[in-house]
Amino acid sequence: MTMKHISSADNKNIKLAVKLADKKTRDRESLFFVEGRNSTLEVLKRPELVTSIFMDDSRQGEYQELISEYNHLEWYSVSSQLMKRICQTETPQGIAAIVRK
Repeated sequence: MTMKHISSADNKNIKLAVKLADKKTRDRESLFFVEGRNSTLEVLKRPELVTSIFMDDSRQGEYQELISEYNHLEWYSVSSQLMKRICQTETPQGIAAIVRK
């Protein structure tokens, strides 16, 4: 597994994550977005449903164990600024995922 770095808000994965805040998009794409450590750990119990995981690049050490355990999944490192853009919470926990319904 190679961690892919996303630096642009124009990246298709970032755009999709932002659009998933909209219910119509979630229904149309049959995807949803989870953010935060606990929610991400919960969806990782069904890794076959996880399409991609976003991680704040400044917190990579914090999640290194998860990265190693689920290295077959698509991992993206993003800046803190991009993480704030895709997350709805005021202070993101540095990890989020796109999951199939």
